[in-house]
Amino acid sequence: IPDLEGALSECARLLPPGGRLVLTAPCHRFTECLLGWRILQKIGSSRLADRYDRWFNTRSQHHHLLSIADWQTLLEAHGFRVTDAHYYFSPRAHAAFEVLHYLGSPTLVFRSTTGRWLPWRNPITYRVANRWLAPLASPAGVEEGAYLFLTAERQE
Repeated sequence: IPDLEGALSECARLLPPGGRLVLTAPCHRFTECLLGWRILQKIGSSRLADRYDRWFNTRSQHHHLLSIADWQTLLEAHGFRVTDAHYYFSPRAHAAFEVLHYLGSPTLVFRSTTGRWLPWRNPITYRVANRWLAPLASPAGVEEGAYLFLTAERQE
C-alpha cells in the first residue's frame, strides 16, 4: 500500500468504535532475513547486497518496512489501539521462501508461454516441498521474523 496514511485514515473512518483491524506486513527485519542479502554481506559486498535488497523489495512491491513500535505509533495516530503484534516467518522460513522464488522460475516461464501454471501436477514435488517446509511453519509468533501480524481496535 503506497499511501499508508490514506489507507489507515479510511480504515478508521469505516470501522466503528471497537471494530478490529487485522493486518500483516513485511517489517524492518525483512532485508536482514533475505538469504541473498546475508550471503552478499558475508562475502563483503555491501553494495551488491544493497542493490539486491532494493531489487527484491521493488519486485515484491514493498513500500513500507516498519517495526512494531512504528506501526503502534502510526495506528495510534489514526485512532487505533494495538491489541496484538508479533513477528512471523522466521529468517529460516524466509530464506526457504526466497529460494522457492527462484525455483519457481521455470513455472513462470511455462505460464507465460502456455497460459497454464503447470504441465501436470507432480505429487513428488509436493511431498518434498511439504517435508522441507513443514518444520518451518509456526502457528505461533517467532522471536524474530521478516513479517508482522498486527491486530488493532478502533477507539472512540
